[in-house]
Amino acid sequence: METRSSKFGLCGPQNSKSIFSHASGHILLFVSMYDACALRATCRKAHAAIAEFPFDEGGYWSESDQEWVEGTPIPSREALAKWRICFPRARGVNVSYLSITDDDVALHLQGMRSLEISGCLKLTSACFDSFKGIKRLVMNDCTQFGDEAFTNLRGIDFLAMVNCNQTSLTSAAFAHLQGIHTLVMLGCNQSTIDDRAFAYLSQKGRPPHTLHIGMCDQPTLTDASLRSIAGVKRLLMFGCPQFTDCAFADLKAGGLETLDISGCLQISNACFPYLDQLSTLIMNDLTSVDERCLEFLKGVGFIDMGGCRKTVLRSAKKMGLKLGKYR
Repeated sequence: METRSSKFGLCGPQNSKSIFSHASGHILLFVSMYDACALRATCRKAHAAIAEFPFDEGGYWSESDQEWVEGTPIPSREALAKWRICFPRARGVNVSYLSITDDDVALHLQGMRSLEISGCLKLTSACFDSFKGIKRLVMNDCTQFGDEAFTNLRGIDFLAMVNCNQTSLTSAAFAHLQGIHTLVMLGCNQSTIDDRAFAYLSQKGRPPHTLHIGMCDQPTLTDASLRSIAGVKRLLMFGCPQFTDCAFADLKAGGLETLDISGCLQISNACFPYLDQLSTLIMNDLTSVDERCLEFLKGVGFIDMGGCRKTVLRSAKKMGLKLGKYR
């Protein structure tokens, strides 16, 4: 007969994987050797917390049913407290869509270097006092944070704020993101973000390496925004029909490497002489250009032009351009 200890080993369900491989799939992102030792020391005390915690997105161990269950339940606030007991020195965690409060952050998430809080709608800007020194923050679908929250994000390297399109977030917030490496603001199409936001990002002459502004189609973002971030290496701006050809000379001079202009229907053949140095070009559904643009793409390392005119696609294949599907 298989015993509980044979199923769990030292600290939790084996299921042909170690506890740490399960952990990496969900709430436990960074586990140091020190944390591993701490877990061993507290194993007997916190055994139930470890056994019942949803470590993996593919499933979890049900202590009551003594079996592996497909799918991941959303963990409780109590699970966060138990996690902190087991990993007192962890510096990264994913608590997305947990119903946690500012008090939970203050108690359990102080000093995080990497944090995912997407969909944690009970949090307020006050919780950002606990985020000082953070390097990576994912806060998608959080529509409650205003400019004041960003004052604690100075020095951050990576910020994802997809669909954070609340009017309490304005261009002023971007003044605190100078020096950021990657900024993902897909769907942040509120009119309170305008050209000044990108000017703030590059104020010290160091624009972001990667900027994702897909679906930021507000008229308050103009070609002046693109000119102010000359020097960006990866620019993903699909679904932004307000941008024209005017800024691409500046972007080329800055060493742009990857560009996504899918669905940017004010872009014409005139911009393509400035795209010849790209390593990757995504131009899906760009029906505003014809086959004359292809002459400038012979040196581009990879091109995705799905949904373009059939005459453009045929000509690109005949020319031997390096076509494919981007991801």
